Amino acid sequence: MGLTVIVISWLLQYLSITPKKQDFNPLFLMFYAIGTAVLAWISYISGSPLTALLNLGAFILPIAILLKIKK
Repeated sequence: MGLTVIVISWLLQYLSITPKKQDFNPLFLMFYAIGTAVLAWISYISGSPLTALLNLGAFILPIAILLKIKK
């Protein structure tokens, strides 16, 4: 489920790129963050705290970028 959301986010990002517009699509960042949050949760409940922590880091980065570009 989490990887599916991440793949959808990359598809949205790919489709939003044009020669004149090459910045991050906010939908990409939101879907990517949701996908990594799902992966972090699944890792945590599966008993893999290190993987959950790494996925949590992958969740925080797109949120930070989204907040920065929204300013």
